[in-house]
Amino acid sequence: MKRSVVIKAKRLKPINWDFETIILFTLFLCGVILGVFLIKNCSDDIKNLLARVVSDYISAKSQNSFTVCFSGLFILVLIFIFFSFMFGLCAVGTPLIWLLPIIFGAFGGGYVSILLMNYGLKGLLYFVIVDMVCYAITTATLMNCCCESTKISVNLFSCIAGNNNLKNACLFKNYALNYLVLCVPVALSAVLSTILFKIFQGLFIFA
Repeated sequence: MKRSVVIKAKRLKPINWDFETIILFTLFLCGVILGVFLIKNCSDDIKNLLARVVSDYISAKSQNSFTVCFSGLFILVLIFIFFSFMFGLCAVGTPLIWLLPIIFGAFGGGYVSILLMNYGLKGLLYFVIVDMVCYAITTATLMNCCCESTKISVNLFSCIAGNNNLKNACLFKNYALNYLVLCVPVALSAVLSTILFKIFQGLFIFA
């Protein structure tokens, strides 16, 4: 009698989204909406001023070397990660940490709105081709950083309140190392964004 072989396929497990991560991404999306709303409803003078700032920024990038362009972009996105790191070292830093996704989202939403409102499809294509990958990777990294900072901030608060024994050396060492690792994808995304800009800069001249 022949034995039949039954192969049982394992069910794919759904992605487990941490509750904290969901909140942070929700705050980020609220920031994007806020940025679009603020640009849409600001005065024409402010819109023209911001349009000139964006235009001058892109023009300066086209004239600068690869290293200068990369450094400027990397420092710009690194500012948010730096603040996330510093707020994590504060026992009551959680509200400030959770404010960062809103600010970063508003920055992105406002930036895209300026490009779209002043330069139309050409401005939108510029963001998609040059900036979108860097912005998306930086967003994901910032959310991860905020999660790390929230954990250590809560631990510090719990320690001060007497509810937790904090092992300072090990905890802060791991915290700093995690941030160094998280800076790597941001740096690589800045490199990629700069390369794409140098390749396609002739297509995007905003005057």
